[in-house]
Amino acid sequence: MSTNPFFDAALDYARQGLAVIPLHWPENGGCSCGKPDCETPAKHPRWHKLDLEHGANSATTDEKIIRKWWLRWPKANVGIATGQVSGLIVVDIDPRNGGDKSFEKLPGIMPLTPTAHTGGGGEHYFFRHPANALKIKSKSELGGFPGIDQKAEGGYIVAPPSKHLSGGDYSWKIPPSETYPLAPIPDWLMTLLLKESDEPRRIAEGNKEDTIPKGKRNVTLTSLAGTMRQRGMTQEEIEAALLVANQNRCKPSLSKTRVLSIVRSVSRYEPGGNGRATRGAASPQQDERQETAWEFAAQLVPRIPFPWEVLPGDIADSLQQLGRACATSPYALPGAAFCMVSSIMGRTVVVLPKEGWEAPLIIWHMDIRRSGDGKTPPVRLMAGPIHDAQKEEEQRYEKEMEAYKRLLKQDQGQEPPPAPPRGYFVTDLTLEGLRDDLVNSPHGGIVVIQDEISAFLSGQNQYKSKGTDRESWLALHDGHPARIVRGGRTAYLNGARVSIFGGVQPKVFRTFFAGEDGLYLSDGTLFRFLMTCEPSTYYELTNESWEDSHRGSWETPLHRAIDWVEGEIYARGRRIENPARMILDSEAQGRFFDWRNQLYSSKDRLPAPLRGFLPKSVEYVLRLTGVINCIQMFSQGGVPGTVLSLEDLERGIKTVHFFLGQVQDALRLIENEDHVPVEISERSRLLAYTLERLRPNLDNGRLAIGFIHKQYNLLAPKIHKVETPKGMGAVIRAAGLTIAPGKHDANGGRGVFCLEWDQQSEKFISRRTSRTLERQCPRQETYDSSGSADVADIADFNAERKPFSPPPNWQEVPEGVAIPSGADVHMDMATGKNYARWPDGAENGGPGIGETEQDDLTDENPGASNDHVQCGLCHNFTASLDAPGGRGHCRHYEKSWNGFSTQFSDAPILAHLSRPGWGRH
Repeated sequence: MSTNPFFDAALDYARQGLAVIPLHWPENGGCSCGKPDCETPAKHPRWHKLDLEHGANSATTDEKIIRKWWLRWPKANVGIATGQVSGLIVVDIDPRNGGDKSFEKLPGIMPLTPTAHTGGGGEHYFFRHPANALKIKSKSELGGFPGIDQKAEGGYIVAPPSKHLSGGDYSWKIPPSETYPLAPIPDWLMTLLLKESDEPRRIAEGNKEDTIPKGKRNVTLTSLAGTMRQRGMTQEEIEAALLVANQNRCKPSLSKTRVLSIVRSVSRYEPGGNGRATRGAASPQQDERQETAWEFAAQLVPRIPFPWEVLPGDIADSLQQLGRACATSPYALPGAAFCMVSSIMGRTVVVLPKEGWEAPLIIWHMDIRRSGDGKTPPVRLMAGPIHDAQKEEEQRYEKEMEAYKRLLKQDQGQEPPPAPPRGYFVTDLTLEGLRDDLVNSPHGGIVVIQDEISAFLSGQNQYKSKGTDRESWLALHDGHPARIVRGGRTAYLNGARVSIFGGVQPKVFRTFFAGEDGLYLSDGTLFRFLMTCEPSTYYELTNESWEDSHRGSWETPLHRAIDWVEGEIYARGRRIENPARMILDSEAQGRFFDWRNQLYSSKDRLPAPLRGFLPKSVEYVLRLTGVINCIQMFSQGGVPGTVLSLEDLERGIKTVHFFLGQVQDALRLIENEDHVPVEISERSRLLAYTLERLRPNLDNGRLAIGFIHKQYNLLAPKIHKVETPKGMGAVIRAAGLTIAPGKHDANGGRGVFCLEWDQQSEKFISRRTSRTLERQCPRQETYDSSGSADVADIADFNAERKPFSPPPNWQEVPEGVAIPSGADVHMDMATGKNYARWPDGAENGGPGIGETEQDDLTDENPGASNDHVQCGLCHNFTASLDAPGGRGHCRHYEKSWNGFSTQFSDAPILAHLSRPGWGRH
């Protein structure tokens, strides 16, 4: 037995074969979920990305998982799943809704069976589920008797010794035992349980001959669920009904996971059709007074950091390091990568979502940033392999041409001239020039790389007196032929695969796409571009360079792609006309159609300019799915797949969601030249989290910049650290926060620059911390979380933390004393005190606190056997690490402390943002 009665009870139920689930609990007069308007306070299931995505359907009897849940949430109420999973049917008598009066009118007498008092004054009667395969549904009214619910398939009950919001406890009136085992269901009760009188079933089943075909399943089920919610149905009722509709009407059926996702989404809205949503959810009806179309768009596809997990880990790291080396945002670099790889692939492959629909690998990307923000240097470095290939091709032609000329002198006209050099890239072009270049291309692929894409945009219009080239370029983007007649000459381009990447300044961008002359918006040019629209923010320039290892992580797959394509060209007779098909498997195809239809179901609520991006976004999901698959395969030393899986498709969808978030800021810039994009990055999340933690330290409404700088760096990983307080001030200013005028005394400093805590600070924190808690994060290297959390998880994490006790060789760092470079640093978040340890130990000659010698132990070897690490929940230290991986173990978890994608991230996002305070100074 442990000291936790909730855990003990959950384990006992599991050993009896009852599947359990952790539930929220009463806290501060409300629900531990932190929502003041929670519909089911202290009764609804906890949620976690790793093992609790599906509510009651995640219930289990696995003791290992149960132990993990109650270590994570020791105060969690205990839920028992009903239905076949536990072999259990429960009749719930709720006197607050007239259940006591209905109980007296039941047509039979309840047999002696395990019975529990609910915390609200009601009773739960437990019955054995019939041994046959009969599925009994959960319903809010047992056979038409108000106040009596039946908990069966898909449902759950709150079990003893859970706590009720009223302050009462759930307790056993007749505990289950050998004397009183689960009673069989009496016949009179079975009749009521199976009575077909519920409204949801009639709504959901409809006409069984009215089949819901693939492509309309998601929209139709969402509509049905919305109708039920407007009629006041509970989440459990909607779930039961929608599962029936899915099984009977959808051909083929959606997965149960997808149906439950629809139910959860619709159940965020208050029942009864009043149009209001619970906290954190958008209204289901458009209310112009409260919600603009842009606000809805920001909720549907919010601005998020680039999802680096879609790329192979080493390539993601490489591009991020390239951004740091060039002191610029890395978010435009994946777009450049997609353009380069798609141009290399050319006509070799095409994505086929269904027969008759081919998506060519053609990517256009526009990087909208101010001059001087570092748009050009990293792209030039990335293009190195393409430049090398072009150089080799030009040299090949020169040598062959010299040899041809020598032969020509000896034997005129006998040998054909050498093939002209094929083009891998161009920096400036016309359609005529492109035609001449593509004549020599065996697969039509070429990339346009321009420092300023305005040259491309203005070039489309240079023949105004004879028509423009825009229609031809739009056709080329879509993979269609283009034919131009000019000056008596005809240029015909067929099979071209032209990808385009370039930067543009915001002012120039508005010139092309806003005002009376901004015709490229209405004619569709803009809609064909993926865009990044980043704010002009501060990035420190350091001595970091694009290291050979990181450079190789990008260049090696690119060289493999070039070599593979050359092999394909040779194997197919020196010219590729018919591309190989990359086909979506059935699961990916179903997901693609459902995603597209769900996106389009919101079309009318989106701003008019954004609607034009939807068709191209759908197409880009397919193109990016194919391109990213190529990148993944070449990174692994393989070749592009012929079948694209659901995992491949999800990468494409995640990437398009990122770009849809970015394009909103680009379109707002067209509407308002003063619009400033918002930075949503890991760095801004860390800053927001730091400010939230420092809220108690406000000094006359201010925080000293130096104080923020120190606390931020203690939390930040190396890749996000800020070198100086002055740099921190620049980061804060670039984030749109207010620097107080003049100097002030704050946080122990005299005459220092300070952050002015105002509404902008609150908005900044709210926007980023809420998204931090919702974000899924795949890899330790990006400091992302592999789980999710809510406000309650933060409280759990901090409340359950044990007192910090420094191990040997650790010293408390007094305020204002320097921490030696290279030291391990820990902040005790309960007290705010800082501790540091020289990695080799003071007895080994390392300098102490306040000294400044350089450490000879670098971050390149974090797995040194004398290092200590600490568990963020229990504060236990390991005696050693497993060299060379640097993985320590804690008795709370089975996997490594720093395996962020595994067990330690069960402390949700806090394992990464308050980890708790670990860092290398």
